[in-house]
Amino acid sequence: VSGSYSINTTSTAIDSVIKGVRYIDLIKQSVKSINGMSVTAPKFDIGGEFYDQIASNGNLIRQFDDEPFYVTYKDRKENLMEVHANIQVNNDHIFVGQYDDFYANVDNGGFLSLPSSKFKTWLNERYAINGIDFGYKNYEKDKDEENTRDAVHTESQWSVPNDQVQNTKSIKIGDIRDPFLIESQRKLALKETTSTSTDNKIFVLDIVLLSPSKRGEYSVPLRHNANDDGNLQLLNDATYNWNLLGFQVGDEFILVDTDNADTYSVDEITNNVITLIPTTITPTSLDDIVITEINYPYTNVAYTNR
Repeated sequence: VSGSYSINTTSTAIDSVIKGVRYIDLIKQSVKSINGMSVTAPKFDIGGEFYDQIASNGNLIRQFDDEPFYVTYKDRKENLMEVHANIQVNNDHIFVGQYDDFYANVDNGGFLSLPSSKFKTWLNERYAINGIDFGYKNYEKDKDEENTRDAVHTESQWSVPNDQVQNTKSIKIGDIRDPFLIESQRKLALKETTSTSTDNKIFVLDIVLLSPSKRGEYSVPLRHNANDDGNLQLLNDATYNWNLLGFQVGDEFILVDTDNADTYSVDEITNNVITLIPTTITPTSLDDIVITEINYPYTNVAYTNR
């Protein structure tokens, strides 16, 4: 007997909630640790083009918020090259700006007569290049994530039309932007690992405001168990972590159009099991794993990555 089957499936991404700090606060803290100067950075502070940038590290992505968040002034200064920016140290404050903030395109004047025979000019060594290597030090290179060849936050080479020199400027960014490596780090939160090489490396995300009424919702196979207290326990398959979804004890948790459908209150959360207090029904244990549609709030979550 021969035949064929057509199977339609829907893939649903399950969110993870992490803690982070704004990029400008990372800069301010690195300066504060050295001399306590104030920082003026119009393009990075409130209302600026780069204000909505959140920095986290591997530990925070893995929900280890009791570990130190290491940051140095040297690293912050070097990583500003990602957006062609730099730091100027003044007598009483630090200024952070991009190239045009330091080198305005202004005509400073000109010669009304020919210079003398003693007149000489020198090349600006900063521009004595005919090539630029720009890239990131860290991005996903292993076999943990599929389609990593599609990554764009990796390496690039640029040619500069300059036939007077043979020199290359190399810029390497330590901050991590690669979504594949971020996803790989996020998945480590599901494993019982002690430490990784990216725990203290800094990941940067571009963010947008999350709608205040936004709730998480998806269908997933779960095992239902009614405990002795008359509460419902939901057991996941360890492919995700209840603690990473963004809801808390006491929040409203809804089972929609499924077995044990009701509005619940979250009583207890562990990585693989949540305990729910029902509102109107008496939950029952189910013999098999069933597809369960759940709906929950994002508590104290203000942003999502763009």
